Amino acid sequence: MPDIQFVVTNAGIEAAINAEQQGLKIVVSHFSIGTGYGYTPTVNDVDLHGNMLYRGEPAKYRYVNPNTRLFVCNLPPEIGPFEFGEIALWLDTGVLFALCAFDSPISKYSSIESTISSSVTFNCILTLAQGM
Repeated sequence: MPDIQFVVTNAGIEAAINAEQQGLKIVVSHFSIGTGYGYTPTVNDVDLHGNMLYRGEPAKYRYVNPNTRLFVCNLPPEIGPFEFGEIALWLDTGVLFALCAFDSPISKYSSIESTISSSVTFNCILTLAQGM
């Protein structure tokens, strides 16, 4: 799988700034996989560009440094078959925090409907360059 770059949205940065000013933390509650691909996410995005195919909770979260966090997101073997090309991270408030897109779609097969199954793991490293 190719390297992909997440774009942290303006709404995500604003939520992080507001939370920090109030002594709170933001919560990335779930991720979603969509059908869109071949585009460059922008800081102004508010949703997936394609249709949502799957929604799940991050499997793990890790503090890397004061400005960087790692979110591990898994697509389980039993979901599919479908092709996806984008992944979004969402705050518990429903705000799109970060988005990335692949150049071309990726096939995901189900262990239930096929002898070829696949599980996919995304290691999502996000850095707030603004120094939150």
